[in-house]
Amino acid sequence: QKYRSIFENAVLGIFQTNLEGDFLSVNPALARLAGYDSPEDFLNSVHGAAEIYVDLKRRDELRELLQAQRVVRDFEVEFKTKGGGTRTTSINVGAVADSEGGGFYLEGTVQDITERKAAQARVHFLAYHDDLTGLPNRVLFEDRLAQALANARRRQERVAVLWLDLDNFKTINDSLGHSIGDLLLKQLGERLQRHTRAQDTVAKVGGDEFIFALINPGHISRAAAAAERMRRAVAGAFEVQGHVLNLTCSIGISLFPDDGTDSETLVKNADLAMYCAKENGRDNFRFFTAELNAKAVERLALENSLRVALEKR
Repeated sequence: QKYRSIFENAVLGIFQTNLEGDFLSVNPALARLAGYDSPEDFLNSVHGAAEIYVDLKRRDELRELLQAQRVVRDFEVEFKTKGGGTRTTSINVGAVADSEGGGFYLEGTVQDITERKAAQARVHFLAYHDDLTGLPNRVLFEDRLAQALANARRRQERVAVLWLDLDNFKTINDSLGHSIGDLLLKQLGERLQRHTRAQDTVAKVGGDEFIFALINPGHISRAAAAAERMRRAVAGAFEVQGHVLNLTCSIGISLFPDDGTDSETLVKNADLAMYCAKENGRDNFRFFTAELNAKAVERLALENSLRVALEKR
């Protein structure tokens, strides 16, 4: 009676099958996990373990492990449920000799880890993607750019880096609220992704900043055409909760290997070119030049010198 009570009231699913996979018994927890009202309902509907595996290859892998080890722990598998859904489970199972000693059967426990796996997947996604738009974040962008540069060196191809910054986006946040601004950025991210080739990458790297890696854009004119395509995509009207909003953007472009041979330099130079575009009236794009870098270095030196001068009066 004690062990029957444990079997029937356990939180984990418990099962017994023969070596062919036919279920001999299941407890109420396992029946509920699979979407059935009772163990009897389960046993009348499911005749073998093969019927509930989403991927039969996982069943074969489990069999091979059992033959080699006799006991398998924490084996993850997706099960079909009665309603047509799936659940991710963790199985502990062992081969046990029957009471007569003439053969073996399998018995074990099943734990539903669907929510845990979803949470882990979410954490992993957020480590490499922007939560608002779902686009790659800077970490993933830099990894993809490094791979693109390695391939470009071998193939002697170009890579273009585009830094896109929205013009006066703060005005929208200040006047309509951050919730409207967030919805606008989400729409913009979707639009930019639609205008990006499959081999290229667009990432969101700041509040209203996006960055692109264009693989083998060819002649410099094609990089300019890509920038113009993005500028026009941004300029199209957006409708957000009854508000019709128009945006403009400034874009900076740097090219490998002309403007840098590593990710950090190319991103920095595209950023400098973007600020040049802003200084030249916004709603346009600019290519990086050596003069831009010299101007930035000069400005930094001047600021540092002024700071020291003020401290020394």
